[in-house]
Amino acid sequence: MKKIFTLIALLTCFMGVRAADWVEVYKIDYSQNTGFPFYVMGYVPEWVDGVMTDYGANYRYATQEELDGTGDAKWKDGETSEGTVKTQGGTEYQKVTGAGPYWHQYFIADGIQTEIDGQYKVKAMVRASEACSINVNMGWGWSEGQQASTSVNIGTDWAEVEWEYSGIGGASCNLVAQPGTVTATIEWKYVIVEHFQREQRPVQWMEWLTSDGQPVLVDGNPIPTYMGDAETPWPDPNVKFDDQEKNYLICAWSKERMRNMNEAGDGWDPFPADIEEVDGSHVFVCHGQAAITEGDASAWDNQFWIQSPKAWKSGDQVKIHFRYKASAPVSSTDTQIHYQNPSNYLIWHAIGNIAFTEEWQDFDGIMTIADDMAGGWSIAFNLNSQVKDAVTFYFDDLSWQSMKLDEGYFVAGSNPGAGLEYDFDNAVPFDYDEAEGLYTATIGSKGAYVSQIMISTVRGNDAAFKSNTLKPSGTINNDPN
Repeated sequence: MKKIFTLIALLTCFMGVRAADWVEVYKIDYSQNTGFPFYVMGYVPEWVDGVMTDYGANYRYATQEELDGTGDAKWKDGETSEGTVKTQGGTEYQKVTGAGPYWHQYFIADGIQTEIDGQYKVKAMVRASEACSINVNMGWGWSEGQQASTSVNIGTDWAEVEWEYSGIGGASCNLVAQPGTVTATIEWKYVIVEHFQREQRPVQWMEWLTSDGQPVLVDGNPIPTYMGDAETPWPDPNVKFDDQEKNYLICAWSKERMRNMNEAGDGWDPFPADIEEVDGSHVFVCHGQAAITEGDASAWDNQFWIQSPKAWKSGDQVKIHFRYKASAPVSSTDTQIHYQNPSNYLIWHAIGNIAFTEEWQDFDGIMTIADDMAGGWSIAFNLNSQVKDAVTFYFDDLSWQSMKLDEGYFVAGSNPGAGLEYDFDNAVPFDYDEAEGLYTATIGSKGAYVSQIMISTVRGNDAAFKSNTLKPSGTINNDPN
């Protein structure tokens, strides 16, 4: 039967005003890095005592291969190199001067999870050798209309500078500083991003990596117990990483160089992580071997995955927890999202860079599944992005939780001209009339008319509501306007 949505006449809605405030959603402290952690855009900020330093438009950066090639980055007349700079991933660049000023730009933040039409404030501890004004973009894509831009004034003393963006597209965003031809040295200590949020109802979470002996439901079907605490041996320790009938029954996967060679004989496949007793409890272990691959790819010689029992769609919010340590300090490991098969790469960003020490630490964070993360099943840890030596990595108490939301069809309305705001938390459910084949909803009573509506399949969190909206077409029955 065809399902039709009907909104009853005189659409009105009383929308109580909920408290709103700025909430921190992202922070990068550059003192935790040892080199430039982001994608290179023709410029490589340098690290000086934990401070990310842009030496200005008198320099550009290129690999030796690029300089010796025939592309735009090749040597120009009058250019020389003042030495080399390595990124956090280990890629080496020549610091070139002599033909500037060079227009330049670079990332100052990345992997910022945002909401549709969100309002964001950025705080940066920054100073410059000369007062200057630079452009900073917040982007969720590279096409026209997918960048919000503002001008930022930077003084000569350390100061926390603030600026804001609105109308963000609701995806994983980056911040790109564009000093252009500014020759001043600009130093960055940290960047914080805050989101202007209304107070939300308390969130209930459902655990997917259970440790209580109870099955979890995937698409309404019970599936076997997961052992996020590592206290129960794997039910099938010989399951293959690409066996899609069974591989999601393993919540921790490991890849170690020289172990479990693939059929082609040119690499190593993931396998269910070893479970060993450490510090009085059972934990998941990856015995990382010395990395031998050159450049950034060496990070993949040894890897670890936290596997979910299901795929996640755009807009889902998941709470991640785990304990972790290593046999030696590792200043940074990259994290990525992979598909159902561990090692089947989806996108390069997940929960940020993780630093390991020889003491147990706890990671807790909420990850919003952006458009480019949709369909992902696991978080991959690239264990050798910094240290190439043999290091053993330990993980315990893996937890992957999702929000418990009301499911069905819900409608929320607003009228900007009358000061009525959307209240997605209290969206009105549709009733289904089986005889008529109609979904109907009345949102309010005669009074201040609603001029806009949004319909979603979930209710209970603003971000979840907006990321699960429907796009109805046609006209509203009995529209008074």
